[in-house]
Amino acid sequence: MLVESSRQQLMSDVPIALFLSGGVDSAALGSLMAHAGADKITALTIGFDEKSFDESESSEKTAQLLGISRRVIKLPASQMAGSLDNAFWAMDQPTVDGLNAYWISRAAAEAGFKVALSGQGGDELFGGYESAAWFDRFSHWAGALQPFPKSMGRAVLDHDQFPFRWRKLSYLVGSDDPFVAAQLAVRVLFLESDVHELLQPAFAASNGTSEAAKHIRSWASETKGQDLQERVAFLDFPAHLEARLLRDGDAMSMAHSLEVRPVLLDHAIVEYVLGLPPAVRLRKKQLLLDAMRGIFPEALSSDLQTRPKRTFTFPFSRWLGNDLRSTITETFEPQRLARAGVLEPAAVNRLWQRYLQNPEAVGWSRLWIVFVLARWCEIMRVGV
Repeated sequence: MLVESSRQQLMSDVPIALFLSGGVDSAALGSLMAHAGADKITALTIGFDEKSFDESESSEKTAQLLGISRRVIKLPASQMAGSLDNAFWAMDQPTVDGLNAYWISRAAAEAGFKVALSGQGGDELFGGYESAAWFDRFSHWAGALQPFPKSMGRAVLDHDQFPFRWRKLSYLVGSDDPFVAAQLAVRVLFLESDVHELLQPAFAASNGTSEAAKHIRSWASETKGQDLQERVAFLDFPAHLEARLLRDGDAMSMAHSLEVRPVLLDHAIVEYVLGLPPAVRLRKKQLLLDAMRGIFPEALSSDLQTRPKRTFTFPFSRWLGNDLRSTITETFEPQRLARAGVLEPAAVNRLWQRYLQNPEAVGWSRLWIVFVLARWCEIMRVGV
């Protein structure tokens, strides 16, 4: 099935690129492309100066073991900062994700490719996310804390001086549904109080975690009574893969006239894999590794078994307070923020100063999405 789906995705009258990371999914695609008869494969990898985020070495090893050519596109913070406005324009709507898809798509287009293969969906299908353990743990905690009033959770945990990860634990106290509470505690970037502080009143009234809770509650109802592991895995599809990864990837690739094909999300593969018991498919990619036996070169198969799990993430935790500091400070200038009439300038700058003083307490993703929203509003001339 994997080989046949790969053959279908390889149908094209133009050269096809492969988005290659250091992980199992893209390594599987490279092997499948070769096995399906692809004459010439070119793999593309984004590289960073920050070693802890850079997958160049592991992707090089994969390419060598597969016998395919590979190009590394180094992305220093200065170059990324210079193209931010172009990326934000391509977003269509503000998102915490998407720049990784923008840059790898740009690299493919500049190299002359019109089609690229992506390993998106592998984590959702084969249980690749480490966060599953947190959902499990939080669901149990929420069940134990269900008898206590919600107000107690807010009174004890929802304080600015606490790290945001602690504050989110307030969702676990007095919840109507422990599973929904665990989802909110892991997925939500801002508490209701934060939303009302950061947004102008007209926008805060129609936004907040109540909207997120409504969607999560609806999705959760479709798996009621099922195993917790299966419920967590199911939510990854609508809450993360569809709403963020695929949507952002589509917007960013189309901005470069590039067609990206997520081979592992071929309907035949998805229907078959989702029909398997959770204990079989959700074993941290083991099912995919087993299915690739005889297709992976033996040396690659052995090597992938021991590689640590990594995600394709930019070094924003390093960049925000350093290389991007002046850009963010300028964007958060009160008069600039007031022009769009969406964000509260004073609240935004309090968040920014707290981040500069203690990045871990705020979290880079919370600061980043506020910056994205502010900059996106400027580019789209909101309020002008």
